[in-house]
Amino acid sequence: MTLKKISLAVFILGSLALLGVNSHLFDLNKASIKESPKYKNLLSNYIVVKNKYQVCMVNDNYNPMADFRPFMVEVDSEKYYGCCPMCKAKLSNSNFFRIALDPLTKTPVKKSESFIVADKLHNGKTNYFASENNFLKWIEKRSK
Repeated sequence: MTLKKISLAVFILGSLALLGVNSHLFDLNKASIKESPKYKNLLSNYIVVKNKYQVCMVNDNYNPMADFRPFMVEVDSEKYYGCCPMCKAKLSNSNFFRIALDPLTKTPVKKSESFIVADKLHNGKTNYFASENNFLKWIEKRSK
């Protein structure tokens, strides 16, 4: 951003503040954060999981070569995947393995309904988010 653009933005926000318009509605940093090398680097460390059957939801691990459908458990019309008979039994018997905390909001999410990303730097360790938007906000927060 050039000095002229910054000055203009400050002038506009100052004017809007005088008029009683909330300046928090205009996030000038949002575009610049998403263009920052740190944001892009953090984002590149994650794989968006398209096939949930490639995630062991007990070990919270993504394997792009796997097909865990033989170890699928259906609970309340929701599909959960384990990587072996032991994980399948755990998913069947305990809600503990079917729920995760959204890293951004720290609220519980069903693993079967969540937006799942795998961490490339931690051998496919998965994170479960309530939405893709929460994931992007989490990355944005970490890049500041």
